[in-house]
Amino acid sequence: MGRTIIFVLFLCISVTDYLNSQTASEYYDRGIKKVEKNNLKGALIDFSKAIESDTLFQEAYYNRGLVNYKLGNINNAVIDLTRSISLNISDYDSYIVRGQIYFELKKFNNALDDFDYAVKINSKLKEAYLNRGAVYYEMRFYNDALNDYNQCIELDNNDADAYYFRGNILRKLVRNDEALSSYLKALEIKNDYAEALLSAGNIYKSRKNLEKALNCYDKALNINPDLAEAYNNRGNIHLENNDYLKAISDFCNAIKINKDYAFAYNNRGYAYFLINEFDKAKSDFDISYGLNSANAALHKNLGYYYYALKDYSRAKESWEKALLLDYKLEKELKYKIQELNK
Repeated sequence: MGRTIIFVLFLCISVTDYLNSQTASEYYDRGIKKVEKNNLKGALIDFSKAIESDTLFQEAYYNRGLVNYKLGNINNAVIDLTRSISLNISDYDSYIVRGQIYFELKKFNNALDDFDYAVKINSKLKEAYLNRGAVYYEMRFYNDALNDYNQCIELDNNDADAYYFRGNILRKLVRNDEALSSYLKALEIKNDYAEALLSAGNIYKSRKNLEKALNCYDKALNINPDLAEAYNNRGNIHLENNDYLKAISDFCNAIKINKDYAFAYNNRGYAYFLINEFDKAKSDFDISYGLNSANAALHKNLGYYYYALKDYSRAKESWEKALLLDYKLEKELKYKIQELNK
């Protein structure tokens, strides 16, 4: 469960009196106004002209770097932000934005260095901790990530994102009570936080508190109808409640949003199997296998499918694969395999 890093657009409006380059200042100010009007290509031209007029204009490099980033000119953005830092090594904004770009490029060590520098310059900089926490998360340094999110909350205890991301870390550390508390705190601050609703629902679902889980998924989807995971997980609850048509509808929605959602294909296949739509079931199982052949639940379901067709050798083979992938299925499958061995 990875996450998308927070991108903070620091628009740096300079009031510096460029005595030696009035033209540079005019181009810069015009570029700022174009950014405010979302005319990024026009702003890029003006910031470039400002730099041509004054090659030491640090804020122009910084803002041109931001514009390059927003326009997808990643290499140019890094070059501009690096130049900005060389002109002002105390400019923590440049470190943060360059770190965010490195994060997106999966250059995690570079990103970590930039966020470390930002924190050294300003130890009260919440954005640096928030983003460094994301890097630690991707590097699986979960305790370090937790420390950074705790620091964010200490600096601002009304930051819903910090509580949400802390919840994600606590789940990785199997501290689910604390994780749920973090998600609920995020929702207390921001009641339309769809991702926090989804995550809280997942914890309720794991605890078999299906009513609360359904309520969370319903609310999350009302806020953001593009949450494929919420559809998939709600569909699983409908399966448990033997409401197969509702389950299939949810799995279809999940797949519509994410055509490569292997788990949703497997789950829909199982729902089709339960209503004796065997051809549709096998088609979905095959698609799921092509997307992710290491899913224990898929092999378990294939075992039931082959067993229903009285293809006992393939049923046994599928269940044995399921056990190899997830030993927790032993209670359910052990005796079925023993039965087929007789």
